[in-house]
Amino acid sequence: MAIGLMFEMMLGRKTADVTQVRQEAYAKYQTVKSWDETAVLIVDGDTAVFTFDSFEEKVAPMFKWSLDYAKENGIKNFVVDLSKNGGGTDTLLLFMYGLMVNQDLHTNDFGLRYLTVPSGNTVIETSRIDLNLDGVFDDKDKEVSYDFNFALLTTGAAFSCGNLLPCMLQDQGVVILGETSGGGACTLSKAYIENAHFFFISGVKKFIRADDSDADLGAKVDYDLTKIDGDKKDYSGLFDLKDVGEKIHEFYGDYKLGDADLDGEVTILDATAIQRYDVKKLKLSDTAMNLSDVDRDSNATVVDATWIQRWALQMQAPEGIGDSFKRQ
Repeated sequence: MAIGLMFEMMLGRKTADVTQVRQEAYAKYQTVKSWDETAVLIVDGDTAVFTFDSFEEKVAPMFKWSLDYAKENGIKNFVVDLSKNGGGTDTLLLFMYGLMVNQDLHTNDFGLRYLTVPSGNTVIETSRIDLNLDGVFDDKDKEVSYDFNFALLTTGAAFSCGNLLPCMLQDQGVVILGETSGGGACTLSKAYIENAHFFFISGVKKFIRADDSDADLGAKVDYDLTKIDGDKKDYSGLFDLKDVGEKIHEFYGDYKLGDADLDGEVTILDATAIQRYDVKKLKLSDTAMNLSDVDRDSNATVVDATWIQRWALQMQAPEGIGDSFKRQ
């Protein structure tokens, strides 16, 4: 955990704020398995969250175990919490990346894309990954994949590999929630001085994204879950797993336009829910309000309820009601 501790010292208050809020929030949920202070898997409904704060190779079997557990227990959303992750080895990064994108790729060769600053050349450095952790690099690795709605939680404290993984996965269409990650795009080089002492400095390789943009700018979030509370940011929204789960389902198009009660169907009951919301008898989550706005005027009102009633009676109504709705 040395890398994570060093990073916590650098970021000070921000990391401490995230630590306290996360610890209090996660105590409310079911802990499936905890690996001392290295990693933890928690579950809320159909959403699982794997949390670790440093990219160390020993995390690999923990991550694989968590994915297998989620697969066997009907989990739909699998979230990787990088909210306080200070980076580490890119070996683990490529292992996790491979398991999260291999549903469509069916390979065990994954690469890091970087810019060699002195020459300006773009290089892709490919590694062969033992995805099933059986100690052998073979075609069996190519068949290891998971069909989840993958998601990442990030803050400005997500640095180095904690920043690069979100950038790489976002390029593959994975949803990012929280706060823009904290950068850190250069590889490290070891510099020696007298008496065999050494120190690390930023190297000449700078990681870039699929479109050649600078990974140091961080992965901009699809959903900003932070709020301003006085003179500091409130990170509690990152760890409200009901809301996080709803937003993930929305992003991947699992809900239908008009499904105000989020039960998977559009019925007269949804119109009733909107009417109750309009007279302040019911609260709707951000996701429910977005789905309720069937006429897309940025408001959920009785007009939307009327449109849903008309749609249910097969009368003229705005297009898209009842269809899969994916956040743009």
